[in-house]
Amino acid sequence: MNRRTFLAVAAGIGLSGCVAESAPMGSPETRASRTDAPSRSKPVRCRGEPVAAETSLTDASGYDDGFRYFPANDTVRVVTAEDSDGPALFETSSFEEWASIQCAQVGLRRVREATVTRLGTGEFNSAIGDSPGFFSSDSSVVRLDVATYLQANGTDTTPTTSLSRLIRDAPRSVDAAVSLEDETFSRTIPVFAEHLRIEAR
Repeated sequence: MNRRTFLAVAAGIGLSGCVAESAPMGSPETRASRTDAPSRSKPVRCRGEPVAAETSLTDASGYDDGFRYFPANDTVRVVTAEDSDGPALFETSSFEEWASIQCAQVGLRRVREATVTRLGTGEFNSAIGDSPGFFSSDSSVVRLDVATYLQANGTDTTPTTSLSRLIRDAPRSVDAAVSLEDETFSRTIPVFAEHLRIEAR
């Protein structure tokens, strides 16, 4: 079997030690944040034990699974819109580009699963986002956050999970791999955490 493995390491900048702390109630910093737009702390690279995830996909006949793989030119055609007759709009990309997105999705699920187990709670947000301070065509990372909601009556709703604990326990990276027929793509995806301050309206 002709098996090609692509490795794309998204080497996000680690920001160890830059843990944001909420200002004391009633301080100038807190009062200012109530009138400013929602803000976020500087993302910090997580420090927990790395995890791994892999999945093997099968290209079903037609577009029942939303895509078709063309091994002759190593491309994937994805359905982007449908009408009453079925698929109407498509987007074509290289297998490597398509698989990189699949890796990010697989990696996100694994990071969240591992973090929930380590923290004993799922009270944090998780998403795929841009790597802070790192610009390239393959710079997506997993971003986790906890949020403080600033209420109109002057009270704060604080997260039950602290940012410091999220940074300590969440995986610092996930090695994700996706296989489709004779092709395999893998990449190492960094994980960052941050604290959001959201003003209730």
